[in-house]
Amino acid sequence: MANLEKLRTELLLPKYSGMSDQEAADDLNRKVISVDRTSVPSIEVIESIEPAAYPTDARMQSYLSSLLSQDTVPLDSPNIRNALKAIFAGETATLAALAALQKVKISRAEEIGIGFVKIGFVKTARA
Repeated sequence: MANLEKLRTELLLPKYSGMSDQEAADDLNRKVISVDRTSVPSIEVIESIEPAAYPTDARMQSYLSSLLSQDTVPLDSPNIRNALKAIFAGETATLAALAALQKVKISRAEEIGIGFVKIGFVKTARA
């Protein structure tokens, strides 16, 4: 019932007053809020690296290999971000792709911790 109470509180905001139940559900589920990711699956990092950008320096190769052997990469770590910038210095496409991994879009429903909202949940909360 905690999620129902969170939804009831959210639906009391003026933003939702003129919306139908479906419009409110759609609005709550729209992924428009950009948040930082604390870690990223290693496969996403690997997929972001241009093949020609892999380092040729043995030290850099070793560090990158060690980093990518983990399940996730902690992109919220300044040390990790700086190391990746050093490894891929001058590789603008790879650096841009890695920077893009640091953010993810979520919905308002996810932000307040209630997950995906169906129209019936909105109807129940407004009743």
